[in-house]
Parts: sequence; structure tokens; C-alpha cells
Amino acid sequence: MASKAEFIAGLRAEIEAVTREGAGAPERSRAGRAQASRAKAPARDGDRAGAGDARRQGEHAGIGGSQGESDSAAEPELTAERAFQKILRLAATREQSTVRLRGRLARDGYAEEVAEEAIARAVRVHAVDDRRYAEALVRMCVAAGKGVEGVLAEIEELGLDPDELEALGEYRAAGEEVDVERALALLDRRPPRAKNKREAAYRKLIQQGFGSSTAATAARRWAESVR
Repeated sequence: MASKAEFIAGLRAEIEAVTREGAGAPERSRAGRAQASRAKAPARDGDRAGAGDARRQGEHAGIGGSQGESDSAAEPELTAERAFQKILRLAATREQSTVRLRGRLARDGYAEEVAEEAIARAVRVHAVDDRRYAEALVRMCVAAGKGVEGVLAEIEELGLDPDELEALGEYRAAGEEVDVERALALLDRRPPRAKNKREAAYRKLIQQGFGSSTAATAARRWAESVR
């Protein structure tokens, strides 16, 4: 049988053990409550940012969001009215021909029948006039110091007879000598740099719309003057 001293020592040990377990329980309880609280707490800034990134990634992949938000705005319909308004804007800047407008509208994606309808309407209201365009084209070449022979093919493509143009009649009435002087003035402003000056001058004048006779005469005179 254990002595009293041994009994008391054993009882004290049991009490100390119970005391230690009781002291640890509140700590475990507090830790559990803190963990539960964190589980229920609102997301912090970093957590919200992460959630936002995930949501944006989902929208980018087509998850969430409306179809209207992801689709780009529909392209405007290429109607005859829209083509007509484009023609008016172009004609307000400079004279336009029906041939040039057909090419422009085709490049912009208009169907051929739509373009023809718009061009016909522009002609009816006199916003576009091929003869007026041809007259302006000749006068523009003369004003720029160029020859007009280079634009005759374009005028004929419009179904016009160049000889019936008032501007061309005035140009030719001045005579070839005036045309040669204009060609010489062009060479003085922009002289060719090639070694064979006469040949280079002739090519340049042909490229600038002068006739072969005018170009040959002016090239010879200019080459002789710069020797």
C-alpha cells in the first residue's frame, strides 16, 4: 500500500497535468476561432485583385459578359446614298471624273451597281461633269508648266474629243515656240543630272507631258546652252 507521501505526490502530479491541459485548451479554442474568422472575413485588397484578374481572364476567354460588349461595332453599310455623299465630298475638294470615281469607289469596297447609281446621281445634279474635269485638267497642266500631251489619253477615256476642249484650243493656238519656251523653263527649274544631257532632257520632257517635237527641240537647245 502506498504511503501518504506517495499518494499526495501522485495526486499533485495529476492536478498539474490537468492544469496544463486546461491552460492549453483556451489557446487551441482561440486559434480555431481565428481560423474560422479568417475564413468568413471579406477578401483583402490582394485577394480582391486576384479575384478581379481571374474574372477578367474569364471574360477575355469568353466566359461571362454580354455578346454585345465583346463584339466590335458593325461596319456601316455601303449604300448608294453613302457613296453619293462620298462623291460630294471629293468633288468639293477638286474636279472629279466618272472614271476616277469608279476606281475610287471600287477600292473603297462599293459594289459596281451601287457605285454606278451614285455616280449617275452626281452627274444629274452637276456635281460631276467629265467635260468640266477635262478642261480643268488641261489648264492645270499648263499652269504647272507641263505639257498637255500626256493627259490626252485620259481625256479620250472619258469619251471626249480633246480637240473640242476650249482649254486645249487655247494651248495649241499659242504655237509650238511658246511650248518650247515652257519646256526650256522646266529644264532650267529641274535640270536632269545624267551624263548625256540631251537624251536625259528629252526623256524628262516626254515624262512631263510634252509632245515629241517640242521635247526634241527644247532638249537640243538646253543641252547646247549648258555645255
